[in-house]
Amino acid sequence: MKTSINRRGAFRTGAALAAAGAGLALGVHGSPAGARAAGATALHLEADTVVVTGVIFSRDGGVAKAGVPRQQGDHCNAAWRLHELDQTDREPIGEWHCMGPWVGSTREKGEPGGAFLVTAQIELYGRGKLSGLVYCGPDWYDGTITGGTAAFHGASGSFRWGPLGGGVYRMQFDLLLPEHQ
Repeated sequence: MKTSINRRGAFRTGAALAAAGAGLALGVHGSPAGARAAGATALHLEADTVVVTGVIFSRDGGVAKAGVPRQQGDHCNAAWRLHELDQTDREPIGEWHCMGPWVGSTREKGEPGGAFLVTAQIELYGRGKLSGLVYCGPDWYDGTITGGTAAFHGASGSFRWGPLGGGVYRMQFDLLLPEHQ
């Protein structure tokens, strides 16, 4: 569903589309009345990600060995490349970095619950950065966007990503950008 937006929103959306590249799915969508009532523009972004590097440090101070179950107090540090949809063999359009502690005490007891709670920095080259929190499970990732820079200044929202196969994950962002930009 397309929204009607004011001149400032149209300019920002047009500039975002021009900067995004042909393959990055980007558009204004969502609840037009809700976005207008909040004085914001709704924006949906999608990108494919591929892991570059990652390490888990054990709470005992070393690098955690593969196959060893995580414990509360372990820490992760990972980097991902962002690509246009279905184009992971081409140049990246951005980067994703996350780090933080394992908070899986409920999982250690055999109960459902979160795994990692990490901070994230998502950069789209030439557009700006988003920051947020990630809630990671065994095969899904959800998060909240808590701010941004440049084109994403004042952004809030959420994101979700999951596996497509072959080490590729699809990320989907639903953002609200304040009208004051």
